[in-house]
Amino acid sequence: MNCAGFLDDDELVTALWARTRFFTHAAALSVADAEQVVAVGEERVVASHFPLGAYAAREVLRLGGNLIDAMVASVAIDCVVSPGASTLAGGLGMLFFDAASGQTHVLDAGLDVPSAFELPGGDAWRALSETGAAVLVPGVLPGLEDAWLRFGTLPWDVLWEPARRLAADGFPMYFTYSFNLARRGDTILARPEGRAIFAPGGELVEQGATFRQPALAETIDAIIAERSRALTGTSGWARRFATAVAAAGGTLSVEDLHHYTTRWGDPISGTFLDHEIIVSPLPSFYGSQLLVALGLCEAANISDLPTDSADALLLEIRAVDAAEAVVPVFDPSNATPEQLDEYQRVLTAARSGELAHAFGLHSTQRPHLGSHDFCAIDAEGNAVVAMHSIGSDSWGPAIFVDGIVANGAAAQLLDHPARPRARLPGGGTMCLVRHDDKIVLATDALGTGIVECHLQTLVDVIGRGLDLADADRQPRFGARELDPATGDTTTTRQVEPGFPAERLDIIAAAIGYPLHEVPRAGQGFWTVARRTTEDALQGMCDHRLLGTAFVD
Repeated sequence: MNCAGFLDDDELVTALWARTRFFTHAAALSVADAEQVVAVGEERVVASHFPLGAYAAREVLRLGGNLIDAMVASVAIDCVVSPGASTLAGGLGMLFFDAASGQTHVLDAGLDVPSAFELPGGDAWRALSETGAAVLVPGVLPGLEDAWLRFGTLPWDVLWEPARRLAADGFPMYFTYSFNLARRGDTILARPEGRAIFAPGGELVEQGATFRQPALAETIDAIIAERSRALTGTSGWARRFATAVAAAGGTLSVEDLHHYTTRWGDPISGTFLDHEIIVSPLPSFYGSQLLVALGLCEAANISDLPTDSADALLLEIRAVDAAEAVVPVFDPSNATPEQLDEYQRVLTAARSGELAHAFGLHSTQRPHLGSHDFCAIDAEGNAVVAMHSIGSDSWGPAIFVDGIVANGAAAQLLDHPARPRARLPGGGTMCLVRHDDKIVLATDALGTGIVECHLQTLVDVIGRGLDLADADRQPRFGARELDPATGDTTTTRQVEPGFPAERLDIIAAAIGYPLHEVPRAGQGFWTVARRTTEDALQGMCDHRLLGTAFVD
């Protein structure tokens, strides 16, 4: 079996690159980009942020694989072609609904705090963003292997071959990659390993040139042969990775890699307008924030407010502010009974509407960047949402070992401290929505404003009955702006163009802090698979991204 065969079709590959407008400068930056196409089918739908990844996922399904197989193949490709947002040394989370059993499985393969980690003195934010101190213990590859061992059906090598081919044979350096590479060029070229990958001739690989990653291809060969053992335990890569991180000022050790374990658990859920909203539990606190925000919006009858009203926008912003302020953040594996009680109290109060008085509370949360989503539903009713992340700005501190870049997520510990060996609080807002005993939405958001994005899109689709394209076209408010010098969250929230200025003035006065209009900035980006009331399957990626969906 070979799902990499489509890479031999030059015409198809060219069309897939062109499909997402990778070479169009204006389209890649403009929020006024052409609207995204909603894919519609009957047998299966997959949506992801990279066209070849989504296409490979559908090919896996056509070969007889299942949604978990498709997710593995798509994530593997992301870690080859994504401009710094994805890495095999990052974190992974997943929700998988198994229609046969009716059970939702939660996989937590997030990042762990190294056993010897200590907060640095001085400019801690810079150290935890730009040095080896930024690097936490990765879980992507152990998570992919665990998901495949438990639920996968196709051979491991079949799922990894497309990614290996793209690393070895290369792909055109498209605009988004080139633009991001130039933006982070000084950091990437500061170390010889980065120069060897991105500037083998002395200059950064130019846009349009074929970009090959032979070291990464060799590492993927090892992953095909040894699975997660290729990057953990006492492997050569693990020793080299720990050495490189230590040389850059970090504390991650070979023992940390060896003792890493994934976690399986049960989801938590709430309701919004008679729909069950299923999300990951702590330490993935964004899902809990989404449940609280939706509960607050329902308590205030948001579906009765016109979509374009100042009252609706004000309500959504206050709901996010309140949710960020009241949801406790911790790793439950080493939490106190008091912390666990407080967490349950908040969720119960959100469901009952008791938190409505919390509107107007402000957040001090520092958002993270650099993630990729995968959403899929099949005709049997199975559904999966997966998110994997570098947890930082693109390429993090730019520490490369055998083609794999380290994550840079430790700065998140400044807002959400965790003890050594604990799992980093965070993760995405991965969400399954069930109605009439069927999963009707498999959806996630990425970027900085992920709770903001997910709240707005779910309110639009569930509460207002908008179709996917109409919901995607709505202007959104996003996250708080960051101070570039300190990484701290400011008291200014960003909004997209499209809101009337007078409405924004009213809302800013009501919430007590400014709103700043910035195209495409500070917001979340939506990926969704949907089952309609007529049992059609739909898929779409946010038009602000370069992704797409495929169906049969």
